[in-house]
Amino acid sequence: MSQRHTTKKIRLINSFAFIFLIVASSCASQHKSKKTTTHANQTNLVEAKLGKNTSNEMNENNTLVLYRQKAEQGDFAGRQYKYVVIRKLDSQVVLEGTYKFGYVKWLTNTQLEVLDMPSAIEQDETKFKKIHPVSLSTNIP
Repeated sequence: MSQRHTTKKIRLINSFAFIFLIVASSCASQHKSKKTTTHANQTNLVEAKLGKNTSNEMNENNTLVLYRQKAEQGDFAGRQYKYVVIRKLDSQVVLEGTYKFGYVKWLTNTQLEVLDMPSAIEQDETKFKKIHPVSLSTNIP
């Protein structure tokens, strides 16, 4: 009788282990699918706002992504370049803007430095540098 009881326990334990494995693998595949969807949404959002020719840079703690348009061959004077900052967690745009004859880069984990010059040749660039704080809670509609 005890051997029969032990056999039932083993079957019950095996059943629970099997169910646990099925549930765990299902959760893992759902998480991977959600992550892939978020990346695809982010890629589509960036392409819609900036086009396909972009570069990106993460902030220090990998919570925000700065995307900026790359110069095309033959781009010359007067071209404005767009940039967006996207929150990595939910692919929400938290800041967007433009610059001309300059650059945009991370200054700190939550601040961008934007050099936006009215013309290509200027002696003192500092008067054209702007610091933009980037909030994790900001949401541009």
